[in-house]
Amino acid sequence: EIIFGTYDGLSVYNGFRFKNYTEKQHLPSNTVYVTYIDRNNKLWIGTQNGVCTMENGKIVPFTKDSVLAGKGVFTIYEDAGGNMWFGTTKHGAVKYVPSTRKFISFTVENGNLLSDNFIRSFGEDHKGNVIIGTVAGCVIISPDNKKSKLNIKMQEFVGFTSIFRDRQNILWLASENGIYKYANDKLINHFTI
Repeated sequence: EIIFGTYDGLSVYNGFRFKNYTEKQHLPSNTVYVTYIDRNNKLWIGTQNGVCTMENGKIVPFTKDSVLAGKGVFTIYEDAGGNMWFGTTKHGAVKYVPSTRKFISFTVENGNLLSDNFIRSFGEDHKGNVIIGTVAGCVIISPDNKKSKLNIKMQEFVGFTSIFRDRQNILWLASENGIYKYANDKLINHFTI
């Protein structure tokens, strides 16, 4: 199956036909920003008005969610520990720990080093640290929720759109200002386009 998030709902193509899902089928919003399949093959759907999952062809509200309800969920990521990360358009990043069913919020307001609450991307280094890419810089969150900044000068003026770790454990950070190559806690190179 191929899954498409659109501004008119979610479309699933099975190779022969499309099946469309909208608010009528319990999507939180017809504006779908992101879809993500986790390690258990569960489809997560981030919308302009919260997050849900799809199970057996049906939209299922994320019932454990009181934090993300009504918020624009722009990006979703599962870390190596099985925690789910949700990046919002206005309310920072939210880490959901399934084993404890707890949510941890990372926002500008609660002093978590974020320089903006619009989260555009997530990535992870080889140590299990999650990198949060905002429209104005990046923050590193360790597995025990300690926070630090990437060592990139003037990053608060850069929006990070995508983060990828290669087989050599080099982080590649795409931005509106080019590509950053980052390893061993330092910037290796900056490629402008």
